[in-house]
Amino acid sequence: MFLSLIFIFGGKAFYFLQSNARFYILDDIASHDWYKIKLSSFDEYKISHLNRNIFIIGDSISLGMPISSFSNEFKVYNYSIAGEDTVSLLNRIDRIPFEYADVVLFMIGVNDLGKGRTIESILTNYKLLFSAIKCIRCQVVVQSVIFTSPFKRDNEKIKELNLFLEVGVVDYGFSFFDVNLSLGLNYELRDELTYDGIHLKNQAYMTWIKHLNLFLNTGTN
Repeated sequence: MFLSLIFIFGGKAFYFLQSNARFYILDDIASHDWYKIKLSSFDEYKISHLNRNIFIIGDSISLGMPISSFSNEFKVYNYSIAGEDTVSLLNRIDRIPFEYADVVLFMIGVNDLGKGRTIESILTNYKLLFSAIKCIRCQVVVQSVIFTSPFKRDNEKIKELNLFLEVGVVDYGFSFFDVNLSLGLNYELRDELTYDGIHLKNQAYMTWIKHLNLFLNTGTN
């Protein structure tokens, strides 16, 4: 079973799974078999301390990152799941073997807004997630929530989340990387970089990873 299509209808996101031709609403994704299968697949990663390892953690936006575009010095493991939000991530964060990570790339939050969660509840979940990342030797990079087209999410709320992240991650010894500096314009996702107002075209990923590689090498956006 695998994810073949995501579409929006009536303000909700649905998944179409090709193998059994069923549709699933985005809400409560952790209860579905396809989510559990994806979660189990992470246990099959063969991770070694001999490599410099990047762990990617997020939702479908992070899941789409082309790992071959990262610097060759890194081995990249993507722990993202389509439809993930702060609540479902909290329920699985302890299954991620942070002791093997050299760099953790973290982005979550846009699906919480899609489900109508308050800013206060999302910020509370951020704090719980950051406290759960037990990573002594690695660099944790918290990335901004990416702006959307104005008809998809409230970008003012995204701005509010990012303001907290930029300042708040310092208390945990983490770094903040602002993806919107390269993908956004006037607090919106640039039209030419998206095909549905949220998810990214390949051009957007190439721009994002180019600046991210520079950030990992220099520490500057």
